[in-house]
Amino acid sequence: MTDKRPNFLLIIADDLGYSDLGCFGGEIKTPNIDRLARDGLRFSDYHTAPMCSVARSMVLSGTDSHVAMQQLLINESRSDRLMEGYLTRNIAALPELLKDAGYDTMISGKWHQGFRPGYLPSDRGFDKVFSCLPASSNHFGWDPKWEGGEVNRPDIHGHQPPIYVKQDKRWIVESNEDSTEDGFYSSKVYVDELLAMFNEREESPSSAATPFFAYLPFTAPHYPLQCFAKDRDKYRGVYDDGPEVLRQSRLAGLKKEGLISATVQPHDVVSPDNAPWEELTAKEKKFSSRAMEIYAGMVDSMDQHIGRVLDHLEKTGQLDNTLVMFFSDNGAEGTALEAEEVVGPHLLETINSFYNNEYENLGNRDSFCWMGPRWCQASTAPNRLYKHYTSEGGVRVPMVMRYPAFDHLVAGSVCRSFTTAMDIVPTFLALAGVQHPNPDPAHPRATAPYHDRQVYPVRGRSWVDYLRDGHRSTGATWPNGNGGVPTGGQGSNHPLNGQSNGDARYSDDVEAIYGPQDTVVAWEHFGKAALRLGRWKIVNMPVEHPTGTGKWQLYDLYSDQGETNDLEKHMPDKVAELVREYEKWAQETGAPLKRTKDAEGNCLGGDIIGDQRLWMNLGNGKRFDEQDV
Repeated sequence: MTDKRPNFLLIIADDLGYSDLGCFGGEIKTPNIDRLARDGLRFSDYHTAPMCSVARSMVLSGTDSHVAMQQLLINESRSDRLMEGYLTRNIAALPELLKDAGYDTMISGKWHQGFRPGYLPSDRGFDKVFSCLPASSNHFGWDPKWEGGEVNRPDIHGHQPPIYVKQDKRWIVESNEDSTEDGFYSSKVYVDELLAMFNEREESPSSAATPFFAYLPFTAPHYPLQCFAKDRDKYRGVYDDGPEVLRQSRLAGLKKEGLISATVQPHDVVSPDNAPWEELTAKEKKFSSRAMEIYAGMVDSMDQHIGRVLDHLEKTGQLDNTLVMFFSDNGAEGTALEAEEVVGPHLLETINSFYNNEYENLGNRDSFCWMGPRWCQASTAPNRLYKHYTSEGGVRVPMVMRYPAFDHLVAGSVCRSFTTAMDIVPTFLALAGVQHPNPDPAHPRATAPYHDRQVYPVRGRSWVDYLRDGHRSTGATWPNGNGGVPTGGQGSNHPLNGQSNGDARYSDDVEAIYGPQDTVVAWEHFGKAALRLGRWKIVNMPVEHPTGTGKWQLYDLYSDQGETNDLEKHMPDKVAELVREYEKWAQETGAPLKRTKDAEGNCLGGDIIGDQRLWMNLGNGKRFDEQDV
């Protein structure tokens, strides 16, 4: 007998910007993701977390990262004492729950939830495993050899060794020495391995009748920016006019797609340590635009390989019974928390010793470059800042979903409901007919037994009631709640519920999943905090950070997505109310209320990855001034 419960295909990009996709108004060619959007839904108000490991813990647990993740030292003897996030055993992970319910579970791609025994993908419910364990590594699988061996390797984010596992065993990467299409490349190999898992399933009649959960988390387009030459060269000259021209083009594209309001006020670009485009030399502009061409090539390549998966599911008759979800783990990367003062010098030394950043070599396996905060903010506009920040640019990301049974909204339209990465677990469990082991906790910190341990409940919300059945959250007040941009009295018949009309005025589905009085969603990340409740958002970032005041700021996101108009002085009672909610949330999740100045750091000041020119002058090839390009 065939099990008609839905399959799940969960695809995550690494550091993708809000407007990088074609279906989100961008110029990068993403026809396969666009196909998902055309046949499904785009989410304009979907939120994850400020950093990748944190976001992934929320995705897999259905709860806040302070509950789902524990921070452990990588090596206590090292002076830099870098931390690594581990998915705690105090939660029931999505693959564990689906495996218990009879699903085939598989992962092919980035894990970033722990290296140690007991914390590998095979320990958390995945039957079939091909996984890159670190945060990122060389996309061509290349790894220079350190004099004195691995003990002398500095812990550098983006330059971690290609540590892969197949099932629970180390899998040795064969480096793609020539950066050619027939060799190792992360996006290509992840899909090769996933398709092999699908083929193995389909060779067994009993397995083929079993539903699956497939997790496909890419490492693209995380730096170092690397891709095949054909994908890079597709975008030659596209970015020659600089990041501000791209930013304006992206904003126009978002408005045309109906994803943002035609009257939105985008946040200003914040990049105090980087000269504007007009002040760069012609050669610097050429190098800088080359980095963006490579970034676009990485996104383009990822989409091509996603297309291979979709084609397979369609060919085997499984696509229409598969919920396909695609989103980014956080905002685009414009700076690196990992590049603190103890790590930055290691990165400079490493690039100078092993990498060749000559213009013609950029994008190959032995190049190491990044796009910098100005290009990054073209991707995150109209939102404020980017990855590592609790402002909208760090946590609001593109999200596309296709599932024919979710037919309350017309295919191709935009869902404007506030949604979060924590909602995936309850949504998938509801569709699979699986009850969470802690379904009705007495309070948010109450635990319940699951196998050999106690687990916390989920905090996210299921989308099934709304997207399939049309039931809105109790307590939703829109459009009678006097919120943001008026709907013109059209209510549920607002044209944006069925199609884009070029003006993303908020319609009556904005509070369909999280009502204005529902459980709050909050963030805390190395001293940067925020909380969302309905239309309101408070943000608190240290004064060391541009746009940070060291105090709570208040924004009405229904009318000010860019977080440009701080209402704190005009509405102190609302701020006080939301701060009380934040303190309550912190008690429930264990999030710290305060961080020391040392822990906060300053991502925009003195950060290696935040310097748009620096990589141009690094490497063991010809120096920047020696090249004629």
